[in-house]
Amino acid sequence: MNPAASQTSHATSSILEKTLAVDFRRDGAGLVQCGVNFIRFWAFAGHNLTSSSAILGSRGKLQPFLCLGWVGNFAVVGTFDGHLYRFLGRQLDVAVPAHAGAVNSSSTTNEGICTGGKGGHVKVWSTRLDLRFSRELFGLGSVKPSTSS
Repeated sequence: MNPAASQTSHATSSILEKTLAVDFRRDGAGLVQCGVNFIRFWAFAGHNLTSSSAILGSRGKLQPFLCLGWVGNFAVVGTFDGHLYRFLGRQLDVAVPAHAGAVNSSSTTNEGICTGGKGGHVKVWSTRLDLRFSRELFGLGSVKPSTSS
């Protein structure tokens, strides 16, 4: 009897990029992973995961992607240059200038998404990524107003 024949085997390739955020899709069909110079959309295929890279097109640029959240079933990624990228599937749909510096953190809400930037601002966005509220943390007496997740 061959013991190797009765064992479950698996294969994986190494991913050298630094991951900064991972979150499951709202429909449970996969997950989104982002990090230094990449965004990857993962889908369950039986007992396996398959990945596809984001399509940025002419609207976006490759850079560190620091955080991610959701507006409905659309992934929203915070960028190093201060934008929010909203994806339709894996295609970049909208790029919104959000913060003067990097978008360090994001949190999904029932009414949209909340983001925190390097410059010390916290902003609340609608599901269409319209700015609904902005507050500067320095004005609240914060000594170090930068946000992080």
